[in-house]
Amino acid sequence: FALMLALLSAVSPTQIISATHLTSHNNTNIFAVLAIWIFLRLVIKNLSYWWGFILGLIIGIGINLHFQMAGLLILLIILLIYKRKKYLYFLTGACGVFASFIPLLFFEQIHQCPFFPFFSKILCLSFSRWTRWPQGRQYFCCQFFFMMEA
Repeated sequence: FALMLALLSAVSPTQIISATHLTSHNNTNIFAVLAIWIFLRLVIKNLSYWWGFILGLIIGIGINLHFQMAGLLILLIILLIYKRKKYLYFLTGACGVFASFIPLLFFEQIHQCPFFPFFSKILCLSFSRWTRWPQGRQYFCCQFFFMMEA
């Protein structure tokens, strides 16, 4: 079955057209297939909870590439419904999705992007000795990553 699927994917006009353009959302095909494959493995077999984290991480990276991948979050909900006694798969998957967004949150904060104002206030209150307050805007200075306090 896998070889037939690979053959159909290799000669599919949609796959060929999307492979010829150099855009970042072309990788979502790979992440979608990986997410569905890991989901099916989790449903069929009793695997480690790390597989749930990896599923969430792959879905989160796919969402960071293109927001159309947000539809695959339904896989985590189906996993929660299908395996009620193993709800830790859902929790570890949610942690994986959150972990994939941590670099984006720090990037947005460092570059003063206004998309996460609540996150900005939390970081400024948490790390008040590393913050600067120019022109009434709060933003997080990343010096604490590189300099240690003596």
